[in-house]
Amino acid sequence: MSLSDELDVDFCFEVALPLVKQAGQEILRGFENKDKEVQSKSFADDLLTETDRRVEDLLIAKLKETFPSHRFIGEESVSSGGKFIASTAEPTWIIDPIDGTTNFVHGYPQVCVSVALWAQNCPQLAFVFNPVLDQLFTAKKGRGAFLNGRKLSVSKTTDLKQALVGGDILAYQNEVDRLEVSIANAKSVKAIARAFRIPGSVAITLAYVAMGGLDAYFEQGPKSWDFAAGVLLVTEAGGVVRSLLGEPFDLFGRNVLATSTEPLADQLAAILKPFPCEREGGPGPYKF
Repeated sequence: MSLSDELDVDFCFEVALPLVKQAGQEILRGFENKDKEVQSKSFADDLLTETDRRVEDLLIAKLKETFPSHRFIGEESVSSGGKFIASTAEPTWIIDPIDGTTNFVHGYPQVCVSVALWAQNCPQLAFVFNPVLDQLFTAKKGRGAFLNGRKLSVSKTTDLKQALVGGDILAYQNEVDRLEVSIANAKSVKAIARAFRIPGSVAITLAYVAMGGLDAYFEQGPKSWDFAAGVLLVTEAGGVVRSLLGEPFDLFGRNVLATSTEPLADQLAAILKPFPCEREGGPGPYKF
């Protein structure tokens, strides 16, 4: 049976869209609250707020009403010990309720809700919504990527010397070995590239590659819910998504290299160095 027989992507999109917008309003209300309740998870800048929980609970509960047979991977559910299966063979909604929680806590406007539907090990639709800046990025597989209804295309940059590159070199300040590799990678890139930017949200950074605002993005360490929506935005806007070393992208591999063009991906893969990072769900490969 084909995917189209099993999964009506257009219907899934229409169901999810108002829920993503509702989630965005929850984020906006929380963003404007100056007295947020904040907890730390695994380390000092891995933060959790009541809004994270409320948004994830809302999305999962409402989507389950319409899609009771679908699977769900949510950042806060997994972080609190919920069941996690590193597979998207079956229709699977992958949710990051607030990507950029530290930004959210401090009132820095690079925050979003990220929702993706994967099936047969491929992304089928994606939403990245920053309600603070009113930027709603959407994509369906094979139909293009959009920002507030306007079709997106990546930049045409092929030379790293002319590229604006995004990443987060300070994500592992509590793990010295990884931090040193991250800083070394950033130095190697900045020595060649025009400039470097750190938005502080994986999904937003990938969306900015899709819209042509960034020419490339690389990072190690984030998890599936950080990547799941943004990678479809990039590929549907005409860009390239690989692993850090240029191999096929693995959703659970905890690294990404996203660029506007193949030559740019080749140049970055040639200079970037990985650090050991445990794959979600154990050994792969798991690639699309």
